[in-house]
Amino acid sequence: MKEGENFRVNGLMPLHELREKLGLDSLEIGDVDTISGYVIQELGRFPRPGDTVDLGSYAVRVLSVQQ
Repeated sequence: MKEGENFRVNGLMPLHELREKLGLDSLEIGDVDTISGYVIQELGRFPRPGDTVDLGSYAVRVLSVQQ
């Protein structure tokens, strides 16, 4: 991965797939299956556009939310 490289993913993407692609196998994820589930777990609430959470050495930034 190049420094400053960005990826756009759907919140329904399985978290295990993203962990595998980014080489984050040791990341503790709890009982969640998707990127959106991880973000909700980390924030302790439903996300809003602009929210950011850490995902290992990466930052996940919420661009939009669908309800």
